Amino acid sequence: MNPSDYNNGDGRTNPLDIVRNLAYAATQFIEKIVSVRSESTWKGQSERLAKVASSGDMKYEDFLKVVIQLVDVKNISSEIFVHTDKRVKGEADVTQTYNMFNNRENGFDTTIADVTHMRERFAEPTDLTD
Repeated sequence: MNPSDYNNGDGRTNPLDIVRNLAYAATQFIEKIVSVRSESTWKGQSERLAKVASSGDMKYEDFLKVVIQLVDVKNISSEIFVHTDKRVKGEADVTQTYNMFNNRENGFDTTIADVTHMRERFAEPTDLTD
């Protein structure tokens, strides 16, 4: 909407029109995200989510901030593929795949404990002393 459309005839901007337009845009975006659930298969849901992400309504980073809040923690998993082409004499290329699945059998608790321990190693020391 053009900012001149917010004028209420006397040249001033009506803040309620701005809020109303923002609320409408947010509602439209939420409807798009919720529409992903209507797909019956994982592939269909993935394709629908990709279409919503590429619609240009939000920047990709902001889109991820919204979507990650809608994810059930039990469903989080990742697969990361790393390949480096060092092109330096004496050093081998690195090709590695990392899988992390959030279930007890795959050691997710151990991975989280390791990450937490590593983070705490670099944490600021406490001000409390004996």
